[in-house]
Amino acid sequence: MPCGCKNPAALQRSKLDTPLLAAGFLIFGKLVKKHTARINAYLEERHFFLKFFDRKAFATMAVMMAGGVGLRASGLAPGRFIAVFYTGLGVSLLVAGLLFGRNYGRAVAMAAAQNKT
Repeated sequence: MPCGCKNPAALQRSKLDTPLLAAGFLIFGKLVKKHTARINAYLEERHFFLKFFDRKAFATMAVMMAGGVGLRASGLAPGRFIAVFYTGLGVSLLVAGLLFGRNYGRAVAMAAAQNKT
């Protein structure tokens, strides 16, 4: 095996890693920038957790969740499609979460640097 592993399924999964990570940065990277800018524009230092996203984002999540439940329940999509789709979505959302975490870390570091001066 080229990857040095004896498990062909692991090789197939490893082939998916790069495109999924790229999709996470391309698709959710813009959303992370948009929501980070909106959150930074708030005047209050602490925010209610529901202010993390705007109404459009919550509506999009509701439609996506309802569509996913409906698609699985209807049996229109094979299990393999559902597995690949949710794997891709999960990796992309993980990337978005990591980008939000990075932005938070940068904001904390900047605030600490400003407090020292």
